[in-house]
Order: sequence, then structure tokens, then C-alpha cells
Amino acid sequence: STRTAFRIGFLATLGAMFAYGLVHAVLLTKSVLVLLLVSAFLAIGLNPLVELLQKRAHLTRPRAVATVLAMVLLAFAVFLVAIVPPIVDQTTQLVDKGPSYLDQLLRNRTIKRIDEQSHVIAKAKTALQSPALAANVFGGVLGVSKAVFGAVFSAITVLTLTLYFMSSLPAMKRAAYRAVPRSRRETVAYLADDILERIGGYVAGALGIALIAGTTTCLLLIVLGVPPPVALALVVMVTD
Repeated sequence: STRTAFRIGFLATLGAMFAYGLVHAVLLTKSVLVLLLVSAFLAIGLNPLVELLQKRAHLTRPRAVATVLAMVLLAFAVFLVAIVPPIVDQTTQLVDKGPSYLDQLLRNRTIKRIDEQSHVIAKAKTALQSPALAANVFGGVLGVSKAVFGAVFSAITVLTLTLYFMSSLPAMKRAAYRAVPRSRRETVAYLADDILERIGGYVAGALGIALIAGTTTCLLLIVLGVPPPVALALVVMVTD
């Protein structure tokens, strides 16, 4: 009985250590796992468009994947061209006109009384007029470099993985189906294809709704004369 208790305790300890190590490994690689999941989701969502180009335009799968990838890159480039200049312009205006905005706040008696005690407005003016404002916001030059490098690396990683998943999705499906027993292979293939098709339909529907929301917002902003309409409409599209 002593040996049995020792064996049970030893196995339980090994199991706990393995579980702890597994959780620790997942936490260490969570950013990589997120990139993998995002890339796989994008590949599955864009797969119906790839198959549509194969059927309607009679393109081979590599050419259809390249066409879809070019469309995604073009859309991303248009988004950057439309959104970056207004952000830079509005940020510059905020920094330049920030002190005058803060002076206007002093017209409020409550804010003026608080400022007389803590000098919040003066500190805010000093921060806005500081040449190192952007660096301080992002944690210094090293922080800015790390943020930019991380964003670029993540974007390239997602793009590369999405391209790989889209190109090899049929082969990956065949390999997965071969791992299933022959008696259940047809059922599993049917269910898996149906799930993938529904995911693609969901992505297509989400893109359609986002396009409608962005177009409606852009037209409304143009009618109301709110600048910049295209950039704000794109923000609505992305966040919809």
C-alpha cells in the first residue's frame, strides 16, 4: 500500500508539473498563437473568394491566391493613404492649438479654482510644448522603435502565414481527412467543409456590412461637411 500511495503521489506530481509547464509554455507563446489563429481565420475567410476566382476566372489556385493577396494589400495601402495624413494633421493641430484650448478651459470657474491649487493647466501646456512629447508617450526612442518594429513584424508574419494557409489549405484538408478512420471520413469531411464554408460566409457578410456602414458614413459626413469623411468612414468600416 505504501508503494501504491507513493506511485500515485509521484504520478500526480508529474501530472501537475506537466500541466504547469504546458500552461507556462502557452503563456510564453500566446502572441505567436494569436498570430497563427488570426492568419488561419483570414485564410479560411478569404478561401471562398479564391475558389470563386478559380471557378469564374479559370485561374489556377496559386494565381487566385496571388490575386486575392494583391487585393488585400491594395485595400491596406488605400487605408493607410487615407488614414495616416489626417491623423498626422490632427495630431499636429492638437499640439499647436492645445495651449489655446487649455486657456479656454480656464474660463470655467471650477477648473480655474482647481488649477490655482494644482497648476494642472500649466503642466499640461508644458507637456504639449515639449519637443519630446511623442517619445514620452511611447516610452522614449527605444519604445517607439520597439512599437513600430513589433507592428511591422506582426503584419508581415500574419501576411506570410495567411498566404501559406491559403495556398496549402486543400492539401492540409486532405491530410487531416486521411487521419480520420475510413468509416467516418466522408462524414467528417462533409462537416468540416460545411464549417469552413460557414466561416467564409461569415467573413464575407462582415465585410459586406462594414462596406455598407463605411459607405453610408462617408456619404453622411460629406453631406454634413465633416472633415475628413473618407478617413472617418474607413475607421467606421474597420471598427464595425
